[in-house]
Amino acid sequence: MPNKEVLENLSLERIADGSVPLVFLEAISEKILPNIFDASCDTKKKRSMTIQIDFQPTTDRYGEVTGADITVLEPKVILVPRMPITAHALLGKVGDQFQAKEVRQMTIDELECSEESGGKPLKAVK
Repeated sequence: MPNKEVLENLSLERIADGSVPLVFLEAISEKILPNIFDASCDTKKKRSMTIQIDFQPTTDRYGEVTGADITVLEPKVILVPRMPITAHALLGKVGDQFQAKEVRQMTIDELECSEESGGKPLKAVK
């Protein structure tokens, strides 16, 4: 059986020339953090990441020392989907033309501009 010093050389930082911390950092910076900062994603839901490391033993396991092939797989990342974008529109008919206008809360600047111009008319649609 190999001594403890030999076995301690294997660590997450050293597997496959340091690929585990690299794939971890890539998943965080390219997937998870952008999803967290996306204002259209729910802040109450968790994001997650799973890094899978496979060990395939060699066929000869009868001596004191054996080996295993190590494979670091692409992390599985679960993100929060964007919330649906919703709006509300008023629909109507003026004469023989249909009209539609999205209803939304106006900012102070939009309200002042609207009052100065006498209000914003509905646009005709066909």
